[in-house]
Amino acid sequence: MLVTLGLLPIGVPNALGLGLLLAALNIVPYIGLVIAAVPAVLLALSGGWLKVLAVVTLYFIINQIVGNVLSPYVLGRTSNLSPAAVLLALLVGLSLGGIVGGLLAVPAATLLKHWLERYWIGSRAHGQEQ
Repeated sequence: MLVTLGLLPIGVPNALGLGLLLAALNIVPYIGLVIAAVPAVLLALSGGWLKVLAVVTLYFIINQIVGNVLSPYVLGRTSNLSPAAVLLALLVGLSLGGIVGGLLAVPAATLLKHWLERYWIGSRAHGQEQ
């Protein structure tokens, strides 16, 4: 939606299709947006370098908003993790396992959190000093 609304004033053809492409590729965190930006930049080439710069700037701003604000908030609400924990889990998952690690990072962090709450924090060993 944001891409379509941003590409319409710039004058890039097929703005709705590019917005739908981004929606489909948004399943892959961070990298899906970059892949979806390639067709938009190619379509903007016919309008000159100013239009290409506007498209790249638009996708950069949307990437920052989605990657640093919306995704951690939504994932944090659905997984009961804080947005900082979501960003940290994604950072660790992407650095250790690439795309697959990024996809599995938040579920793994949620599983670890629930495991710690159920088995470690509730146990007698948690409160004892060594």
